[in-house]
Amino acid sequence: MVHLQVEYHIGGARMARTSEAAKTTRRGRVFEQLLGEIQSGALAPGERLPSIGKLCARFGTGRSTVQLALGELAEMDLIERRHGSGTFVAGTSNVSVGSSRMLLCMPVSSHVYSELYGMLLRELHAGGRFPMVVDTESKPKRVALRAALRSDVQTIVVHGNMHFPFDELREPARRGVTLIGILGWETKTLRDVAHRVLLDMEEAGRCVARHLHERGHRRVLVLGTSTQVHYLTHREAFRGDHQRGFVTACDDLGIEWTAVDASGWLGDTVSLGDGRGRVIALDAREVLAPLRGRAACTAVYGMMDAHAWAIQDLMARKANELLDRIDIIGLGDTPWSRFGKPPFTSVAWNIDSIAHETALLVDGARARRGGPIEVYVKPNLIARGDR
Repeated sequence: MVHLQVEYHIGGARMARTSEAAKTTRRGRVFEQLLGEIQSGALAPGERLPSIGKLCARFGTGRSTVQLALGELAEMDLIERRHGSGTFVAGTSNVSVGSSRMLLCMPVSSHVYSELYGMLLRELHAGGRFPMVVDTESKPKRVALRAALRSDVQTIVVHGNMHFPFDELREPARRGVTLIGILGWETKTLRDVAHRVLLDMEEAGRCVARHLHERGHRRVLVLGTSTQVHYLTHREAFRGDHQRGFVTACDDLGIEWTAVDASGWLGDTVSLGDGRGRVIALDAREVLAPLRGRAACTAVYGMMDAHAWAIQDLMARKANELLDRIDIIGLGDTPWSRFGKPPFTSVAWNIDSIAHETALLVDGARARRGGPIEVYVKPNLIARGDR
C-alpha cells in the first residue's frame, strides 16, 4: 500500500494532510498484526481481545482505525463481538491455520466438492503438508483470500469457478508463487503460469456417447441446464466442455438427440430447447413424448445427476411402463446421488485420482523448470441398471 503525504500551500503557509492511502496503511497494519496473531495461535480461539482503548495505545492510532480493522476481521468470521462482554477470537474461521507455506482455495462444504476437499487434505497430510484453507463459498471471499495471501505462501492450489477473484493471484504469481488449478480453471487469467490438474470433460461427453452407441441407442433425450442446452443446440461449447465432446461423438456415431432445458425442474413443468434456439414451456406429458411413438428416443442423458434422478422419478410417477425400456445415464455421480443408490449408469469425476495427481504436482512443481504442467484425469463410467 502506498503512503502518500499531500501538501497544501495556502497563503505561504504549508499544511500537511494525510491521504486516504495513509489511513488505509495504518488500518492495514493493525489488521495484519492481529490477523498474524490469530493465525499463529498467539491469540487463541475463544480468547478475548484487548479493549479498543488498549489497541489504540498499542498501535498509536485512533479508535476509528482500530474499529475498521476489527470490522474486517469480523467480516471474515475470525472474531466475534459479544454484547457487554467484548470481542473474542472465533472458534473457527473461513481461513484455517496451517503450518506449511501452502494455501488451498476451494469449496469445503458443497456436496459436490467436499469429497474432493477431504481426499485432497488426506493426500497432503500424508506428505506432511498442512495448508491454510480459504473456503471459496464464504463471503466475502476476496477479503479472506487477501488476508491469507499476506502470509508467506509459496504454493496456492485453487478450485475456482467463474466467480473466483483470480485477479488477486496476479501479484503472488509475479513473485514466483506456484499456482495449481484443480478440476477446472474457468478463466483466461494466468493460464501461462498456472499448473493444472483437470478433469477431461470432453472425454466425459464422448464416454456418454460411446456407451449409448454400444447399447444400441440412436435417438437420445438430453436433459440439462439452460446454459448446457444452449451450448448443445448452438454448438457453442467451449473447448474442454462435456457438451462439445458429446455432440462431436454423436455426430461421428450417428446418434440423434433432443435437448430439454430442465433448469429449476420442480413438479411437472419444464421447458424444451428445440435445437433452433427457441424455448417452449412443456408439461410432463410433453416431456415424455420424445420417449414414445415410432421415432421415440430410447435413452435419456442427464447432464447433471440431478436431471437423471428427475426423469427417473417422472417416469416412475407418470409413465412406469417406460422404466423397463428406457436407459438413463447421468453425469457426475456426486455423493448426494450415490446416497440414493442410483439405478442408472453414471459418469464419475474420478476425484480420488484428481486429489492424488494434485498432491504429486504440489511435491514436484516447484522443482520443475519450464512451462506449466497440465494433467488430464479421465472420468470413470459406472454401469448400472442393465436392461
